[in-house]
Amino acid sequence: MRLYPMLFRDNLHQKEWGGQRISEIKNPDATADIRYGESWEITTNEEAPSTVCNGTLAGKTICELEETCGQDLLGKDKTTEHIRTVKLINTGNGITRMAPQTIHRALYVVECDRNTQLTTDTDEVRELLPGDLVVVPRDTAVCINKPALLAEIMPNACNQQPTEEILNELSLIRADLMVNHYTPLLSTASLAVGIRLFDREMPMLRTETDSYAIYTSLKGYCRISMANDNDDTSDILLREGYTCLIPACVKRFTIYPLGSEVKLLVAD
Repeated sequence: MRLYPMLFRDNLHQKEWGGQRISEIKNPDATADIRYGESWEITTNEEAPSTVCNGTLAGKTICELEETCGQDLLGKDKTTEHIRTVKLINTGNGITRMAPQTIHRALYVVECDRNTQLTTDTDEVRELLPGDLVVVPRDTAVCINKPALLAEIMPNACNQQPTEEILNELSLIRADLMVNHYTPLLSTASLAVGIRLFDREMPMLRTETDSYAIYTSLKGYCRISMANDNDDTSDILLREGYTCLIPACVKRFTIYPLGSEVKLLVAD
């Protein structure tokens, strides 16, 4: 089975506390009273697993592909794992409480109002700015006091407490981004998150990496082109606010920005 960069069907979830930003991105023709609190960009959740929407694998769920493709999809050292979960979360007006999880998670702030704060159930407070990455330990609930658009990244389901200290405490990470460079924000055994900001063609070579990668476009559109053994191409258009999965077996591809700068959130 030939694998390639995959896009997924919309997987939207209305919440009472949701805002309108996800609706503006995913479904701009929707009525104003539809409030999506979450967009499950990629997930193995059995209730609503991500479903491929492009190419010959369209209609397959990510769970089916994990079973049938094994190390070609995940990498040879990760065949007993599930693919990481990535969600977009849109908090609306008022205080939004995000329930605790049994695993740690990272929250990347895509957009937020001034004076936005994140507060834990133990009264730890962090002031948020766009571009911040917040590491939330397991079993920790957080509240957001103002409208914000967040990307939530969680490792594969695992109830073991991580050994890395940064994952066991509330941490806020800020980093200066450089155009046409990759900026790592978090790099641990169970979770790696970074930002790739670029304004020109970007050839990608992953021959030293035996793992899949998840790209979410936070700004701009880009085309991802993969040349196969017969020298034809398999292209996808990654739109702003959407996510693609690069299988572990895809070692060479090129990202072409369409228009001005493109900003990708990378989880691998």
